[in-house]
Amino acid sequence: FDARILRANRLHEQLGVNVIMPVLPAHGPRGHMPKTRTRFPSDDHVANVHGLTQAVWDVRRTIAWVREQDPTAIGLFGFSLGGCLGSLVACTESDLDAVVMGCPAADIVELVRVNTRPTLRAQPRLARMFAEASAAARPVTAVELTPQLPPERIALISAHADRLADPVFQVGRLWHHFGKPELVGIDSGHVSFFLQSGWVDTVNRLFAERGVTVDH
Repeated sequence: FDARILRANRLHEQLGVNVIMPVLPAHGPRGHMPKTRTRFPSDDHVANVHGLTQAVWDVRRTIAWVREQDPTAIGLFGFSLGGCLGSLVACTESDLDAVVMGCPAADIVELVRVNTRPTLRAQPRLARMFAEASAAARPVTAVELTPQLPPERIALISAHADRLADPVFQVGRLWHHFGKPELVGIDSGHVSFFLQSGWVDTVNRLFAERGVTVDH
């Protein structure tokens, strides 16, 4: 299902590249174990820190394996949580040719806080919890880390009507943090992003302009 949603075949056929889709922790066949409540992402901030840490490790191990295959170029595309993960990888890997982030979350703790009912998040107990969670999540928050890739290797895609990965406070923060790389706006919301007919062509173009094609 994810391969269809992400148009993996089109990316492969149009760019002529190999496509690998790592499964994130607590997703798909790696879903939460029976009789446990741990989910990722969730409002359990410890689980989110662990999940992002494991996800970065998994993707970096995958990239290390790809390098052993003598590739001509390596690019990374992620959407939503995958975009957040892409931002973290861009702060830990220095020789990727392209990282394209679609509707990425810049700060998971802030995303949860903003989407909590105002009457709840104003309570002193929750305010303290969010402050402590922000401190704990700094190692897995891209805007707290140093980018390892130059702006020309990075691209961002933002949905104008995104109510989750807000174009200003989420995507916009990453755009400034990574040195104002190319930013593409799409007229959609977060969930309806994949209903737009041209988003795959946009990703293909962003990769091709950064050398991630069979002709590189």
